[in-house]
Amino acid sequence: MPHPLPAPIRCAALESMEKQKRQELMKKYKEEQLATDPGLQLLSKFKEQISQASAISKEHLERWSDEELEQKIVYYTYNRFEKAGRASKGKNQVEWEREALQSLPVGVQAVYATYLFESDLNLNGSFWDFFYQNNGAFAIDTLNAYRLMEDMEMVEILEQCIGAYLKMLQSGEIQALYGVVHDWSIDEEYFIIRNKKNFEELDREYLAMKTNLVEELRTKKVRFIRNHPELLITEK
Repeated sequence: MPHPLPAPIRCAALESMEKQKRQELMKKYKEEQLATDPGLQLLSKFKEQISQASAISKEHLERWSDEELEQKIVYYTYNRFEKAGRASKGKNQVEWEREALQSLPVGVQAVYATYLFESDLNLNGSFWDFFYQNNGAFAIDTLNAYRLMEDMEMVEILEQCIGAYLKMLQSGEIQALYGVVHDWSIDEEYFIIRNKKNFEELDREYLAMKTNLVEELRTKKVRFIRNHPELLITEK
């Protein structure tokens, strides 16, 4: 007759079996949910595309169509953010992502920063909303991106926006409206002196040119990527 296992070992074995059973049930539940929930299916596909975007090569850029070019580069950026992990102690997640972005090729930085800005603009229809929220942390990256792309119209707009924001910050309006205070480490006086318009005026101008602006920005970005692939390649 075999000797029974000591009680502590027997308990540990049972706990291990129970844990494995719970994991299997949870896996089955998630698979069933994924099969019936369109939202989860979309999220799963999104995560899969990010996990696959581990590099940008010359071949990738040549193979990707104009329509998917920007999004593929954004997926790569998200992939790098995931690899960077969560923010270290004392930093918020947006600051952490900005540091991760600045370690990437300058062309990737430009595409991601302008994507963030333009997506926010298209969604909210306002320059102010971008600066009022966390994404405004990327404002200087966005400005530098338009400079790199030689889009002087957008450079002028960003400089005006940054100046308008800094004036509101100095007057205490940002804090009073519970907006996000951004620390860009820039020559603030330059932008304040350059500024001639407030956000209300800038938003009115944007709404007047919105129809053509979205397509123009996309076309210019695709042209920039096609003409300067060396600024985006992460893998030879």
